[in-house]
Amino acid sequence: MCFGDCANGTGGFNPTLSEAGFGRVKDSQDTLGKYELAFSDNRVLSLDGKIDRLDIGNFGEEKAAIVFDYKRRDTSFSFSKFYHGLNMQLPIYILAVRNASKAEVKNAVGAFYMPVEINTPTATLDKLSDKADIFEYKAKGIFNGEFFQQLDGTATSGWSKFYSFRVSSKDGQYGNYSASSVLKPDDFESLLRFAESKIIEIAEEFASGKIDVRPYRINTQSPCSYCKYQSVCRFDWQINDYNFLESLKKPQVLEKMGTGNG
Repeated sequence: MCFGDCANGTGGFNPTLSEAGFGRVKDSQDTLGKYELAFSDNRVLSLDGKIDRLDIGNFGEEKAAIVFDYKRRDTSFSFSKFYHGLNMQLPIYILAVRNASKAEVKNAVGAFYMPVEINTPTATLDKLSDKADIFEYKAKGIFNGEFFQQLDGTATSGWSKFYSFRVSSKDGQYGNYSASSVLKPDDFESLLRFAESKIIEIAEEFASGKIDVRPYRINTQSPCSYCKYQSVCRFDWQINDYNFLESLKKPQVLEKMGTGNG
């Protein structure tokens, strides 16, 4: 069921807040209040951050929110890095909206990276009209699939023009599940529960003094390739060991979270 102005636009969400801070952020235009998590020993972890844009929609008696984080270039959500605690920004923002003390909308249903630096397309005059209808820089992230119509009411069949999800023409459900931003409602909630536990796990390790010099490596990817401090770093790949992490696809991550192996 579609609420809001879904049929005549891209959806029922409207830009409402910009630079919305949570925690102790002094230069925010709006504040969502404190976002705190409890350690197992009753200590409290306070998280600080700033959300670039928060869109809110009124759907019947319920309000829901979508988070947007601006990036210079096209950016995707990495389920593999998320599972290993390396790509937590979007889940943290969703959790902050849901749990911050002053947030008016507790039902955050998704978060997306939005590219702002795009290349100007080129075309010959006879192909110019075809190029004008192509939007190559879609918002990519994670969201509760129950809200796909509210996100893009024009996506009645095939891929959404503005978001990375696909609707099947057969039954009106989202398709290409393993390659899109969409998550089934249960999977979406499982991901957020996992994210919260992972945040606490990482913070407790830091608090206990675990700061080993062991940069991660997933296949051939490592932060060392773009690190600005290699000249003063104590890590030497010829002597030290990388923290080798398993490369995982979206279905594998969801399976691991569902079986409690996370």
